[in-house]
Amino acid sequence: MTAEPPSIGEPPRPPEGDSPVLDEVWEKFLQDDERAIRDSAPKEPSARARIVTERLRREDAAAGARKGKGEGKGRKRAEPWRAAPNVIPLRRRRKVPNWARNALAALLAAGLAAIALNPSAALSWVRGGSGGSSTAPTAPATAAPTTGAPTPSADAAPFAGSPAEKWADGADGIALPEAKPVGALTRTQVAQALGDIKNYLVATDLDQNTLRGQRPQTAFDLLDPLETKTLDQMNASLKAPAKGRDPLGFISRYNPKELRFIGQVVKTHGLMTFKEGQHGSLEVHTDYTFVYPFSKADGTTQEVVRSIIRRTMDIRVVADASQWNMTPGKLWILSQATNTTNVGCNGVYDGYPHPQFTEDLPSQLPTGPAHDPYDASQPIDISHPDVCGIATRT
Repeated sequence: MTAEPPSIGEPPRPPEGDSPVLDEVWEKFLQDDERAIRDSAPKEPSARARIVTERLRREDAAAGARKGKGEGKGRKRAEPWRAAPNVIPLRRRRKVPNWARNALAALLAAGLAAIALNPSAALSWVRGGSGGSSTAPTAPATAAPTTGAPTPSADAAPFAGSPAEKWADGADGIALPEAKPVGALTRTQVAQALGDIKNYLVATDLDQNTLRGQRPQTAFDLLDPLETKTLDQMNASLKAPAKGRDPLGFISRYNPKELRFIGQVVKTHGLMTFKEGQHGSLEVHTDYTFVYPFSKADGTTQEVVRSIIRRTMDIRVVADASQWNMTPGKLWILSQATNTTNVGCNGVYDGYPHPQFTEDLPSQLPTGPAHDPYDASQPIDISHPDVCGIATRT
């Protein structure tokens, strides 16, 4: 849904006829003009000034008469003080016709509208030019898209409509807790162990080569070589997948001949915590859900389906081998559980997922318990590993 741009208010409209508001503006304009004239107009002399002026006039007349008779010879004539105002005729107020008022009102309204719509441009004009930022104005963030914009396809938005749409991409969804000293391990050793566990998850569930069916050698290198039970199970499942020996219990992968991975992003969500274990060891718990978007490799459908894998692990790391038959700094998997959704319940155990497309849905749907693959609030139930449940959403 496109948000409407924020309203900036209705611009002033030109008046119709004699607007009382604009009459007041015009009246104020004329009053201001007359006030300025009055301030600059001459002031009427006071009575005292008139008396002094008349006395000086008489003295001048008498002095002139004496000069004509030869009197007052050598006497310096006094300069009279006169209040001689610079008289400016007062302009009379003339009646303004209605058409002139309406024209001025229209100009004032247009100016107010321009200021309301673009105050920065108006201020720039008043200051005498653009003078400010040279950056071109941009459209509001809430502006509606242009007409004819293409609608995102399923390929462009393979996670639309699912909670994974808002999840982090790939390794960004594996946030490490802040490291601190635990038991016999220093802060640096704990930070190294947490980083190794993240690298293990990336190698087994996010690496594109692993997803396409290659061996996740990085993950094998991070495991304790003395932990032969897990290593043997992983090697056997990769070499000869079978019922009860499925590599999807350890790693995420697909068959490129059957499925096309949409884009390059796996959505990731979960958490990692740690605590002190026995004999000063470090015990780390991880619980992450990964969402993979697929379509058919042969291009016979444009449908996008999502396979969802939730994986939990408990891992131990030790600082020295004095209390354990373990390699210091290496990862030892204490327990692991996996819940897969939309990877296929067709009785095929070839080590790859077989998600169901609409056109391939079997006539006999799963009858197991319904579950929400995005709900990680409960532990993974591994009591019935062969039961195909019904996902409430993918």
